[in-house]
Amino acid sequence: MAKDVQLSCSFCGRSKGDVGLLISGIDAHICDKRYNNPRSYCKLCACIKEQEYRKANPEKIRASNIKQAYKVSTERAYELMAIWNCESCGVELEKSEANVRTKNAQVVDHCHTTGEVRGVLCSGCNLALGHLSDSIEKITALKEYLIK
Repeated sequence: MAKDVQLSCSFCGRSKGDVGLLISGIDAHICDKRYNNPRSYCKLCACIKEQEYRKANPEKIRASNIKQAYKVSTERAYELMAIWNCESCGVELEKSEANVRTKNAQVVDHCHTTGEVRGVLCSGCNLALGHLSDSIEKITALKEYLIK
């Protein structure tokens, strides 16, 4: 790109001088490969576009987060998202809002040693397992305590 060409945000149209640094940097463009269309956005517009995408595609975002966090396939992520009863206590699970976890929120349970996904639990059961360090001995001892 020629140095004398004024770069501008392709979303809001403001020049680089008006908005500061374009998110892709000087003389560079973000390339949207799906449409083979080079784009360059200012930071504010990039944030707005990201928020709009997240709001319009919450299931894709959740699946992507599960896939990245637990190293599972996209198909497995969607399978886990389709489980709506706790696999331990059977309670009906709720969709939780972003960063807000209720007692019956859907939580992906995994082994912290191996990283292997075990299933889907309610937040309460997942926290209980965590507090008991996933220890069969501790769980059994607690069960015995409750019975006496």
